[in-house]
Order: sequence, then structure tokens, then C-alpha cells
Amino acid sequence: MDSAVSRPPDIAARFDVRLHDGLAIYIRDGCAPEDLAARFLLHIDPVDPADLPEDRRQYGFDNRNFTPNAAAVAWPRPSVTRFGGSCLVLAPLPGYPIRRVHTGQFVYDDGGGTRYSWEGEIDLDDAPGRAGGAEPPRSPRARD
Repeated sequence: MDSAVSRPPDIAARFDVRLHDGLAIYIRDGCAPEDLAARFLLHIDPVDPADLPEDRRQYGFDNRNFTPNAAAVAWPRPSVTRFGGSCLVLAPLPGYPIRRVHTGQFVYDDGGGTRYSWEGEIDLDDAPGRAGGAEPPRSPRARD
């Protein structure tokens, strides 16, 4: 994991995000409780849509949205660690080959709608050999 944390993030936003060793790794310096209260968006586009769970195939992506420390998730639960004013969230990724990851956080407004507080995309299409350890391309689509 040291090599994942020492390289530049794949997305630089409110949380720095890196994909490494089957995990989406979220790091925030100066982490406050409200940083972990907002729901995380984690949408995963597979290389082959047949790899998706049957109930997700119609959408073309896997929805692994989560709220840290929430008990009710249907897939391996993300873990949260706080250290020295920072926080680290580790969200397990599925075992199938991934084409793209869209992630961020969203908040609910008073009218029941949602808005992104930050989001970004990691496109792995142009990263042949990614499974062999190649770094993914940097995403120009991160925004706060």
C-alpha cells in the first residue's frame, strides 16, 4: 500500500482517490466527522457487462455507493481509519476487470434531491496491463 499512497492520486479532490490492489483508496487530510457523514458514490463499469450482477446489467455499471461505518451494505464493507487528523477509507472493488470508476460524494438537499460535493472519474480503457500493476491514467474530470 505504501506505493499506492506515495504516488500522485488518480483523482485529486476533497478526498484523494487511488485504485490499488483491488481497492478504491480515499485519503483526506484535515478530516472532520462531516467528511465521513456524506454518502460516497462508487460506480464501476466492467470491461465485460456480463460480469455484472444480473440485477445491474440493465444499467451497465455496478453501484457500490456507501456511507462509511454503515452496517447495511450487500458487498464487502468499506473500512475507515482515522489517524493524525486524516482519514483513510478502503472500499473493496469487484474481482472482474474494470473499464472505468466514477466516484465522489453526494449530499441530500432539503427537497430530497442530491448534489455532488465532489466527483471524479478514472478511465482504465487506455491502460493495457493495468492488472499487471500499471498505473491508471490521471483523470482530468475531478471537480470539487
